[in-house]
Amino acid sequence: AAVWAAVASWVAAIGAIVAFRDRDLVQLGGVELTFEVVYVPVGVFFFLFFFGHLRPWRSGRTMWVDKLCIHQTREDLKIAGVSCVPEFVANSRNLVILWNRTYFERLWCICEVATFTASKGGAQSVNFEPLWRAPWVLSMILVDLVCISVSMKFMFLIPLASTFVQDIIGLTDAPMINLLGAILGVGSAFGIGYIPALVPNYISFRFKIASHERVKKQVSGFRLADTKCTVESDRKIVQGHIQRLFKKYDDESAEASIEHFNEYIRNEFLDTMAARLGPITYINYQHSMLAILPLIFSSVSDILGCDGGDCVESAAMTGFDDPYLYILSNALSWTIGCVLVYPTTYPVMLRGMCWFRGMRFERVGCALVVVCAYMYMGLVEGAVMGLVTNAMTIGGTGWNVSLGSFVLILTLWNRFLFRK
Repeated sequence: AAVWAAVASWVAAIGAIVAFRDRDLVQLGGVELTFEVVYVPVGVFFFLFFFGHLRPWRSGRTMWVDKLCIHQTREDLKIAGVSCVPEFVANSRNLVILWNRTYFERLWCICEVATFTASKGGAQSVNFEPLWRAPWVLSMILVDLVCISVSMKFMFLIPLASTFVQDIIGLTDAPMINLLGAILGVGSAFGIGYIPALVPNYISFRFKIASHERVKKQVSGFRLADTKCTVESDRKIVQGHIQRLFKKYDDESAEASIEHFNEYIRNEFLDTMAARLGPITYINYQHSMLAILPLIFSSVSDILGCDGGDCVESAAMTGFDDPYLYILSNALSWTIGCVLVYPTTYPVMLRGMCWFRGMRFERVGCALVVVCAYMYMGLVEGAVMGLVTNAMTIGGTGWNVSLGSFVLILTLWNRFLFRK
């Protein structure tokens, strides 16, 4: 709901801006639109994210959250709530595991898993949500607001890069100068502008990698006897409950029933969990898109604002005779970037950090990977921008095929990075 509301406010802001200018997009050149199309929609997102549950017209699923629904201070209510855990879990359609490093060490958490999987005939309706993900997404949305502003201040590097390619390297072919200038300029701007994102990505992804490794190790070697509980007298109750759930034969011993459960967790449950979580380098495409939400919103500010200058002048500087064609070129570049380039930053970052895992200079290497991942994002988007500009200003089979081939490569690259 928060995402859809933010997108709706973003679209409404665009419509209002265009209508206010009598639908003449060229008039918007040089106009600062960041507040209307970035800060307001992001503000709507955070408002609904934190307070959306208070809206009177809300509707949705009913959830039972053990930590919130079982009284934590009054002992009599706590005992009553704990005793009803099997009934609550058995009557639920889905089980969402908010897992961290200690989840599979907690006896009552394992009791919920045992009850749900036994009553539903497996773990097909179990969803695994790592606790690192939400703070990472929210922090990245906030940091992205800062990084966008910083990156835009360094976009002056694009013409400087073009001058460098022409004067220092000695390249004289205008289309190639535009292409390489865009690649180097945008890459440098994003690499510098996204330095503030170093810390949250470094902390979150290192925690993700360590948690992923630990939880798979815990589950693969799971033993109910190794779990912990605050009140040791609860252990006998929980073990008796699990014994009854996983007892295969009437004359089977308690130890054998518990071992059936241990084997189930170490094999079938682990297979389901691994399939849902994916490899250690996997990150969901939707979450990657959500992390760059402000960057996506800022595209309109850049497109309609004509890169911060007069639309006619900005168009002429990049080889366009028609400012509307220049605006269309910017829109196409941003669309390709938002769909196929920017989201790939995070799986690339994760793969790089995993590569440095266990090395002597792991921390320094992981920090450099974060910076280089954003530079990679800028370099690839610069290539897109240069190819789109040359295809629309020069045309010809060569540039059109180059652009189409590059988009195809990006599509295949996305399929590779975001597969489980």
